[in-house]
Amino acid sequence: MVTEYLGVYLRRPVRHFAVGLSLGGHAAYLALALPRVEGVVSIVGCPDYRRLMAGRAEGSGVDVREAFEGAGLGEIVGRLDPAAIGVEGLREVWKGKRLLALSGGVDRLVPYACSEPFLTEVKGAVGRGELELDVKDVVYEGVGHDCTAEMVKELVRWFVACFKDMDGGLKGSSLL
Repeated sequence: MVTEYLGVYLRRPVRHFAVGLSLGGHAAYLALALPRVEGVVSIVGCPDYRRLMAGRAEGSGVDVREAFEGAGLGEIVGRLDPAAIGVEGLREVWKGKRLLALSGGVDRLVPYACSEPFLTEVKGAVGRGELELDVKDVVYEGVGHDCTAEMVKELVRWFVACFKDMDGGLKGSSLL
């Protein structure tokens, strides 16, 4: 794989991060479990697929309980979805990693109310020392299912802070 040799070419370690918007934001949460990925940014994404889909189904008058029972979708969600795995199950795979969650306070497509219970649990586990994760959860009031300029600025500040922590600074960077 190219990334294995890129560090030799650049003469410095290669850092792996994932940034995703909307569906990519959902995928960013999944990517946090990958061994090489050191951190992710989820923009208007959700770590709780079951809660998100249940809310959408309810709003459409559809009963999705059957889809989540037994084998099939329920099995896949239970194996991969961060909220379904739970904090205890993520303790080792998320250890030492970084998460930035950026959400719109009035997002109707991916309501923060679907992410909030799990993110509250994660932040509580971090605060009690039960989970070693650098987590930042920001909700932008008045923002819908969008990536705003303020979100991009927060993403840049977050990356600058990550690289300062990891590499002792961004020498020669105009981001400082």
